[in-house]
Amino acid sequence: MEITKIKAELKRRHDAGKVSGDDRFYLDTLEAITDLEAELALHRRIPVTERLPEESGAYQVLRVENPYPTTREYFAEDKSWGSTATITHWWPIILPAKDGDNG
Repeated sequence: MEITKIKAELKRRHDAGKVSGDDRFYLDTLEAITDLEAELALHRRIPVTERLPEESGAYQVLRVENPYPTTREYFAEDKSWGSTATITHWWPIILPAKDGDNG
């Protein structure tokens, strides 16, 4: 069964008030899956044909000229990467949390 069908069925049971003890396990699993999907979305390589970054800054990019990821500066006001390279995908640079930092 597809994850979207599982999610829909669990939501239907939950909304109908028909959540058994076994369903509680599945609802907890559903919540964990939803959290993981959100985390994966943060690390997704976004095609420039889909959208560009909203803010200026440094981003990881893939270029036509080179198959390896690199960092490029993006300028939101000009909608420009400040480079002649042909950017195909981009994604935010996400740094690990520092010790003692939860966010």
